[in-house]
Amino acid sequence: MKEKWNWLPEIFTVEFDLYVAPLNTGDEEETTLDMTISFGERGDESYYNSQSYVRFWYREDGSCNLTWTLLKPDGNNQTNGEKALGLNPSTGDYLEKDNPLVAGQWNHFAFSFNKRAFKGYVNGVRMINVPMMKAPGYLFFASSALYRYTGLSNVRIAQGAVPLYDRLTSEGKIVTYAITFETGKADLKPESVVEINRVAKLMQEHTDLNFEVQGHCDNTGSDAVNDPLSQKRAEAIVNALVKLGIDKSRLTAVGKGSHFPIAPNTTEKGRAKNRRVEFVKK
Repeated sequence: MKEKWNWLPEIFTVEFDLYVAPLNTGDEEETTLDMTISFGERGDESYYNSQSYVRFWYREDGSCNLTWTLLKPDGNNQTNGEKALGLNPSTGDYLEKDNPLVAGQWNHFAFSFNKRAFKGYVNGVRMINVPMMKAPGYLFFASSALYRYTGLSNVRIAQGAVPLYDRLTSEGKIVTYAITFETGKADLKPESVVEINRVAKLMQEHTDLNFEVQGHCDNTGSDAVNDPLSQKRAEAIVNALVKLGIDKSRLTAVGKGSHFPIAPNTTEKGRAKNRRVEFVKK
């Protein structure tokens, strides 16, 4: 970040996991989770006066809202929106059909900005779609209320990647670190759904695409453990894609273990690069 108030690129993504407590925690005092992601104007140091933000508001009674106010490109007007996400405290029903929020679990939030367009997702379901937003220069998180049973994890801010199909055309494969698993298991973490959905959409749009899904790991542990685990993980990804409507005949799961590193396994940074998933065009 060479410039303190101007470090976001023109294409970027922001992702994080937020734990939302289950209802009826037994706490007699009402508590509220109120978290805001603010997007500051380039070069403007008055970040608390930011005019572009997304706010997630959750109360222990189950009422919950995702709201947003985003500055338009002309800088004079704002785009406002709101979606109800939580449970109806009186009936226990969802306030919206197919509500992606799950109380009592980690929920994955993802936001993307592409020069002008801004989109927001909760557990892989798009909730915000604003076609015109002024390009921000930086962002920050803020929380203004006490909520005892919550946590923020896996925060990731990244420069926008080349579209999947372009990467596939130039490299013959897609290498991703956005598909992750529980430690020592083949259980997909919730945040993996975003990338898996992207691959599924790509295969739906290009019906001639067939993939060998490769699971790779670092050299921590023995081959006797890593080889079958990487195979099971590759199979878990294939199963997830099949559930999204992709014909299983178009996919092959292959566990590569730690036999094909792309970086030295002598450092944590190198081991992290080796823990990856590759979609190799067949």
